[in-house]
Amino acid sequence: LVGGTFARHCDVSKFFVAPVGDWRQAWRLRPEDGSHEVVNLAQAFAGTIGTDMHAFMRVEAVDEESRKQLTLHGNLMTKILLMFLFVSRHHSSQAELFCRVDLDAAFIAENFRAFVVVSGIHVDDKVYVGLRSYWLKYKLGAYADGGAGVCLTRGALLALASHLEGLGSAPLVHPQPGRCAYQSGFNDDVMLAQCLREANITWHTASEDALGRAYASRGPLPCWEHMSVEDRELVASSLPPTLDRRVFLSAVMSRRGAFGKSAWYHQMHRFALCEPHRLANFADYWISPFAFGFHGYKDLRLQGEAYEVIYEGRSCNRSLDFRHQVMSIAST
Repeated sequence: LVGGTFARHCDVSKFFVAPVGDWRQAWRLRPEDGSHEVVNLAQAFAGTIGTDMHAFMRVEAVDEESRKQLTLHGNLMTKILLMFLFVSRHHSSQAELFCRVDLDAAFIAENFRAFVVVSGIHVDDKVYVGLRSYWLKYKLGAYADGGAGVCLTRGALLALASHLEGLGSAPLVHPQPGRCAYQSGFNDDVMLAQCLREANITWHTASEDALGRAYASRGPLPCWEHMSVEDRELVASSLPPTLDRRVFLSAVMSRRGAFGKSAWYHQMHRFALCEPHRLANFADYWISPFAFGFHGYKDLRLQGEAYEVIYEGRSCNRSLDFRHQVMSIAST
């Protein structure tokens, strides 16, 4: 689905896999799916990455046992690093900006290009752009959430690759997510952040605008039919601005009565600028109308609908006042 829709809006799109028993180095998708190249990382980096041999590697970790298996045997953390390393070796001259995006995302390439131009980002700047995640900032530091897209300039890509080349090819025996290394596990964005820090690559502060809004969301488009039941409840349970000030701020920083557990607690600098009361219980949709990334489309039908809403004017049941806009850059 992605190949025939969102990927068509990028200048170059490639898909990366590590299948079992497939000895091909690469192949292409069908013409109706965009004819994009699919790279077999298990062949390109034999001995460094394990194959997608278990069913639990191909689903979201929704229970404790799945998370345990993914931590011990999942190959996503290594896969992400090898994706960037492969691109730097073979395709760094083909583009100026390089984005790693999940298959269940809705990535708006036009808005990302416009963001880069307006922000004055140069191809040689050693910076990355993405949704800043703060919930582990006191333990492992803030990091860019991988789902909706983490984008590097060419300068950042080459710096990261140079650092990765020095790691060697042998993966760690035991996972250490706070360390930049080839290892098993599924928290790829947390580990990628460690590698970016070690390579002296900085998160670009324009990734949040002057109002504290982000340019990507952990969730899907704010269409009622695209949201989970839990997210609908959170959006519907906005806090009235008439609450006592102390009570209101305490509620914003709490989740189901537990202080310090809300999505806002670790990023109150974003909330304090405008205090979006309708989003007091749900931080994911405090985003710019020019956002370039949405995430969480496990249902391909809804992902297809998202493409139609973004690019073809399809209507949806808006849960908020948010209205996205697709930007264009005039040729010069």
